[in-house]
This record gives sequence, structure tokens and C-alpha cells, in this order.
Amino acid sequence: MEEIFTKSFKDLDGIDNLIKNVDAKYYIDTIEINKRMLLETGLIEEKIIDSEICTVQNCDIIHSYRGNNRTELRNTAIMGLI
Repeated sequence: MEEIFTKSFKDLDGIDNLIKNVDAKYYIDTIEINKRMLLETGLIEEKIIDSEICTVQNCDIIHSYRGNNRTELRNTAIMGLI
């Protein structure tokens, strides 16, 4: 899995530091990866807002694959330009 993810995001600076394998479980810093992708498109860092809402800890209001016992439910993201 790590090779697939690393290959998909090979152009992101420091991608190897954003993927961790701990006790045969992968932890991917998706917040930092998304932030870096936005910055690469030219978005100003001050315009990026992280809600800091953890889907695992708040799976009663936001779906979490791990928090909701690996169900088929999915999240979506909505962005807007003002």
C-alpha cells in the first residue's frame, strides 16, 4: 500500500515523511498532503483553513471509515472560491 500511495503522490515534496507504518497499520497525514497540493496550485497558505475535526473521534457527525467499522459510507469535501 505504501508504494502505491507514494507513487501516486511522488511529486509532493517529502511524501515519504507523511506515511507511517505502525504495527502493520498505515497512517497517512492527509491534512498535510491536501495542504501541500493546494499550495502547489498557488493558493496562499493563510487562505487554507483546517477544521481540525477528527473523523474517527467525531464519527457520529462525520463519517470515518475506521470509526464506523469500515462501512461503505464515504466523505465528500466542498470547496468554494470567494
